[in-house]
Amino acid sequence: MNNDLKSRIEFYGNPAGLGNRYEELVRLSKFAEAENLHINYFWNNSHKFKYKNKFKAKNISIKEIAYLKTWPTTNFESSRHWREYISSQPISNYENVSLDITNPKIGLDYIGIHIRGTDRIVSGENIPFGFQSSEDLEKCIEFTQKYLLEIKNSLPIAVFSEDDDLKKRVENNLNNHEIILLPKIENTSDTYQDLYHLSNANEIIMCSKFSTYALSAASLGNGKIIHFFNNRDDELRLWNLEFKHYNPNSKNLPFSRENFELSSSYIGNRKIKSYKVNNETIRNTKILISFNTSTYLGFEEHFKILNNTVKIFMYNSSILFIKIREFFKVLTKDKNRKTKLKNFLEESYKSFKIFNKNAIFFRNKTTNIKLPYFVHINALELKKFYDTYFKSPYFEGAIIEFTNIENRQQLLEAVLDMFSNQAYNIEVINQYNQTYLSIHK
Repeated sequence: MNNDLKSRIEFYGNPAGLGNRYEELVRLSKFAEAENLHINYFWNNSHKFKYKNKFKAKNISIKEIAYLKTWPTTNFESSRHWREYISSQPISNYENVSLDITNPKIGLDYIGIHIRGTDRIVSGENIPFGFQSSEDLEKCIEFTQKYLLEIKNSLPIAVFSEDDDLKKRVENNLNNHEIILLPKIENTSDTYQDLYHLSNANEIIMCSKFSTYALSAASLGNGKIIHFFNNRDDELRLWNLEFKHYNPNSKNLPFSRENFELSSSYIGNRKIKSYKVNNETIRNTKILISFNTSTYLGFEEHFKILNNTVKIFMYNSSILFIKIREFFKVLTKDKNRKTKLKNFLEESYKSFKIFNKNAIFFRNKTTNIKLPYFVHINALELKKFYDTYFKSPYFEGAIIEFTNIENRQQLLEAVLDMFSNQAYNIEVINQYNQTYLSIHK
């Protein structure tokens, strides 16, 4: 379709590093393609990191901006639609985004090592995500050396880093390997040159605790990532790449796309509460029956975003009643009441735009449903509604939540026994101090 005929949205991009910007463009392009949108993306150089744009993205027009006085409140990035849901989805459709760089002819196979130092090194006990301690850095260098010795690969090595001293140090430590320098690309900054050359490596050793830059290079070149720390698996899971975790002190396993279960999505806000649901089940569902009475509606909102044709049936309450209850809760707060009320009203407006009118205003206790449906329910209520909703040929799947699972082992066994003679895939999931069953055909 002609871009002029598509609905357009504006997005003021992340002012961070190239890896973060690339990740953002990939997610946005996938969303725009699925929703038949065109996005005006403002390449944000208003903060510390300033780059010329050298990316091309499907369904996205990219415009550089050097200064941004205040963040636009009407920007798509400011909406829950993006912040809480799309930004937490798996990163795929890499072919939609490419580097706009004239390809130099290299004709060489090599292993790329990316190591991040300088501003990524911090001290203290609570190290922020994306950073590492000096001890972590030393461990990465040590493991890189051991990995290269262990695989006995004769391919030459190319080392990439924004820290020249650190780069030279790593190269000197690998003096028993062939170290190569790759050709310069005219009129291209070092940051982009490194990204391009890394993307062409046979495999990339992420010689850091975590690096979006290295992951971006691998996705641009469809390469393999070697990583050393397994405490970032939740973040790695979001990237549709081939991974191998290496630790000389433990059993090392390859992680493929299948291992990361990209046939499923995590629905809800991953920082608050989310649930793993099969993607085909999401697509097939026509009605979501929710027994939710809490003020957290992230699951219902996100389900509606991923499948905008689904109807929401709130069984025990209505979204309006839930929001009214939340409103009075906010009203009783002593601190920052005015700001909290303003934020509440803005977020509520966004919620109401996502749901249909029936979901907002009415409870619906329909039992004779003749369309494929999904159920979100607490295990304590399951027995009461099992015959009504879980034996129908229109039942597609469910999330069954358990509270205080330590004291509910018998209940868990009883629930699993209910489904023992039915042809469903049942997964018991423990995450973020919550336990639930994810069920689908």
